[in-house]
Amino acid sequence: MTDQKTMLNTILKLALASLQEKFPNFVMDGIPEQLSGGFLNYVWRVQGRKGSDPESFIVKWTPAYIASAPDVPLDPARIFIEASAMSLFEKGEALEEISQNGIRPPRLYHLDKERQLLFMEDLGQSPNLGDWLQSPHTQLEAETIGRSLGEFIGALHRSEERR
Repeated sequence: MTDQKTMLNTILKLALASLQEKFPNFVMDGIPEQLSGGFLNYVWRVQGRKGSDPESFIVKWTPAYIASAPDVPLDPARIFIEASAMSLFEKGEALEEISQNGIRPPRLYHLDKERQLLFMEDLGQSPNLGDWLQSPHTQLEAETIGRSLGEFIGALHRSEERR
C-alpha cells in the first residue's frame, strides 16, 4: 500500500508540473482531491484559487493496469482514445452539433502524451448516472433527463451513420 501511495504521489507531482507547463497562470488552492468511483484510472480534482481560469481541473492518469485491480494489465494508451473522442465534441469538430440540452462530455483541456495524463473540465459535484438513477425523482424529471439522454445517444449513432 505504501508503494502505491508513493507512486500516486509521484504521478500527482508530474501532473501538477504538466499543469503548470500548460497553464502557467493557474494557481492551485489546497491539495488535489482523489475522486472515487473510477475503476480503470486514477482521477483527481485540482482546485484553483479564486479568479483562476479555469477554476478547477479534473486530472486523469492511466496506469498500465486496472487501477482497482493492479494485478490486471491494461494498455495505458486508452487515454489517447478517450482524448480523441472528447475532442470530437469541441467547437468546429465533427460532433459539436450533438452537444445539446446539457448532455455532453467534459471539455478536453490538455493531453500530456508523455505522462499519459488527461486534463479536462470539472463539471462540479454532479452525480454520476448510476447514482442519479437510484435516487428518487418525479416522473417529469425522469422523462426530461431520459429524453435528453436518449436524444444525445440517438444523435451520436446517427452521426456515425453519416460518416
